[in-house]
Amino acid sequence: ARPGHTPRWSAFDWLAVGYAVATAGLGTFDLLSQGVPMSLADADKLLGPVQFFILYRAVLTTLTSERQRQIALRLLLFASVPVSLLAVLQEIHAPGLAQLLASATDSQAFVTNVGVSRATGPFAHWHDLGSYLFVIVIMGVSLLVSDSWRVIKPRTLAGIVMLAGIALITTVSATPIAGTAVGVLVLEIGRASG
Repeated sequence: ARPGHTPRWSAFDWLAVGYAVATAGLGTFDLLSQGVPMSLADADKLLGPVQFFILYRAVLTTLTSERQRQIALRLLLFASVPVSLLAVLQEIHAPGLAQLLASATDSQAFVTNVGVSRATGPFAHWHDLGSYLFVIVIMGVSLLVSDSWRVIKPRTLAGIVMLAGIALITTVSATPIAGTAVGVLVLEIGRASG
């Protein structure tokens, strides 16, 4: 960003960085207190929120105009379509797709040990796909209840949101599904009261 155009830190920014630091700090403390040696995989999980916070701040700092933000939202929404389609096609057992995704993601998580298929799409695990789709659905619904026509045509947006919602259900991942339901309800209540 040009000097003087960097956004100020809001309460959300401080809460987000606090969450990232707390996740890393408390997780590290827990591992050390149990005497468990920390592996690279553990460090990756503990520092996961930090990378998303840095990405958030980078986007917030570099996309300073409304036009730039609209283009970025449009790209995010259109990029979610192949992800959602892969999940739905995986769930309906499209020929060869489960094997293709398993080899591409090095994951065998599509059929769980109890035999329930849970779509993973291009991710290694269904929960990762669910978390991604949570963001897409919430973002899409928030645009639908506001001035979405500036970003994307409402019918197109509704189609993207519906596809992402169907794909989210194919993950059978309770936390992202419940979080999405609550988020949509909050957005609708906010729209109705505002």
